Amino acid sequence: MNLFWVYDEYTDITDGEGAGKICDIVMDAFRHPEKPRPEGEFLLGEMAREFVSFLHFLRMSSYLSIDFKLLDSRIELCVPR
Repeated sequence: MNLFWVYDEYTDITDGEGAGKICDIVMDAFRHPEKPRPEGEFLLGEMAREFVSFLHFLRMSSYLSIDFKLLDSRIELCVPR
């Protein structure tokens, strides 16, 4: 959810053209999460890429029956035997 908050904050303080550029960066990261983001690109590109990659991982983990447990503020993978 932090991604959407940051997106909203940055598009609020920029003009229409700047908001359009931010939108293009985020949408490209959503559509192509496997593609590394260009060096020096606006930070939201990498945030969006990591967000989509994590969602994809969660979706795939349900197919593999991997459970998550929250321990000491860390996510630990627990693979059933």
